[in-house]
Amino acid sequence: MKAERPAAVGSPPLLVLTVGGSPEPLRTSLARLRPDAALFLVSDGAAGSRSSEDVLAQLEGCDGWPKEHRVLRVPADDLDRAFALVETQLAQAQERGFHVIADYTGGTKSMSAALVMAAWVVGGVELQVTTGDRLDLVRVADGTETPTSVADRLLGHRQRLKVAEELVAQRNYGAALAVLPRDEAAEGAPKGWRRRLALWREWLMVMDRWDRFDHRGALEALKGSSQRPRLQEALAADGLVERLEALAKADGKPSAALCEDLWWNAERRAALGAYDEAVARLYRLAEAAIQARLFIAHGIDTGAVPVGRLPPGFLKERPHLQPDARLGTCALALSDARAVLAYLEPASPVPGWWADGPPKWQSRRNHSILAHGFSPMTPEDWQEARDWFAQRAAQLWRDLPCGAEATQLPDRLPAA
Repeated sequence: MKAERPAAVGSPPLLVLTVGGSPEPLRTSLARLRPDAALFLVSDGAAGSRSSEDVLAQLEGCDGWPKEHRVLRVPADDLDRAFALVETQLAQAQERGFHVIADYTGGTKSMSAALVMAAWVVGGVELQVTTGDRLDLVRVADGTETPTSVADRLLGHRQRLKVAEELVAQRNYGAALAVLPRDEAAEGAPKGWRRRLALWREWLMVMDRWDRFDHRGALEALKGSSQRPRLQEALAADGLVERLEALAKADGKPSAALCEDLWWNAERRAALGAYDEAVARLYRLAEAAIQARLFIAHGIDTGAVPVGRLPPGFLKERPHLQPDARLGTCALALSDARAVLAYLEPASPVPGWWADGPPKWQSRRNHSILAHGFSPMTPEDWQEARDWFAQRAAQLWRDLPCGAEATQLPDRLPAA
């Protein structure tokens, strides 16, 4: 990302001009700005070509001619070399205290591109281009030239968008939202571009909240969006509206939709290399799937199970459970919940998966930094845990009502 280096207030202006075959745009720019100093970028005349330095003889002493001026000879068609030379000069000018104004009207395409690129990289350079009426496709009519400012901040938008696109490709929505230009930063940009930017920001706000399990907040962001019709259309194209509505509706309760969301959230964390976070989500998924099955199929909330719903002798076999005497309920840990499920569904294979103790991945997770130990999870740990769930997903949560397999969240910004 380019550095932001605003010019100091009251700094003397240095006008940088690319010089081509016509002196008139340069004459107009000098007369309008009357700079303290000027730097003329001219073609170097290499390989026997004519140098644009000859044009300067027609400007000397004109209205606005600076007290100090220098000439920088650059290759006419070598963008890399021209950029390197110009970038050095702009940076040095700022170090000397100048407010740099770059006019890229004249010169070859490579010279103009080099000046714009250098201005963007250095930062704090005011850009302008001198335009006028065209009577043909060759040149602007003399006397009609007008310098037009180009907002420096707009030059960085495409690069910032590129970074945002790369982050969305990783499904790192929060980071993409942070780097995307804000609405106020797009002032002066084309209207169509501002509309796309607004849609992308609203879309990322929804996806970021969704990624943080704030499903209700994501739905509220969708409903309250200034871009709601376009945003809803973009989400509907991926079948996301119904999924989000189901998640928000089940907010605060165990559900198959949340289990599926945990699964894909874990995949996203692993894709970013956050294996401890990914496996921690799968550990939560194991518990959430049992809780969802008990809640949906049997109306049992594992956080407050009426003592009368427990199997005979259950509390006696588990002295660690302490029922709430006032409410007559009991909170169940994961192992307790599996035992209740085994009693209620003796044909279910789910409780038996833990009959011989915790799976290897779960033991590793219990000794990880985010659990009770001091060693990080490895890619191999993640793969083992993922494979374990992939083989059992259909019987853990996908066979429940509304438990159909979904797809991963999008990895690209919506079309606009």
